[in-house]
Amino acid sequence: MIRILSSIILLTTGVLAACYVNRPDTIIDLSAGRQQLKITKIVDGDTFWAINQHNQNKKYRLIGIDAPEKSNSFQQKKHIYGDSATRALIQLLPDSVVYISFDKDSLDRYKRYLVYCFNSQNQFVNFELVRNGHAWAKNYPPNSRHQKLFLLAQDSAQNEQKGIWNNIN
Repeated sequence: MIRILSSIILLTTGVLAACYVNRPDTIIDLSAGRQQLKITKIVDGDTFWAINQHNQNKKYRLIGIDAPEKSNSFQQKKHIYGDSATRALIQLLPDSVVYISFDKDSLDRYKRYLVYCFNSQNQFVNFELVRNGHAWAKNYPPNSRHQKLFLLAQDSAQNEQKGIWNNIN
């Protein structure tokens, strides 16, 4: 009986995880506490500049993920997939309007705003970058609200050998 119950729990967990990875909009409330921004410049695969509601141009960093560097910066070396990650972010943000929400900390040590980003089609941009192999899931405590989702997306990208996982043996 315990073995059957355990199997049911594992199966249910697997189904929920598949829903999470394939349709995050069914799990995440995309409308809660969002602010609208207008993109002015995409820096790389996880950073952009945008004008906020106070008409100020500020720098924003996608949290919970880490995209490959497109150039040498912040003591990090350019990565072979850096340009690809930047193009992926540009494609996910086809128009200049995005919606953001914050986690616990709103700024990093470089004074960039730390955000979860949604495009005008309600796609969860942070998630899509990881799911398609354009970024790694990376935990930045205490900003960990969607970390499990990002790890599931990364597992999916690794299994399908997408993007940065394409040439891993």
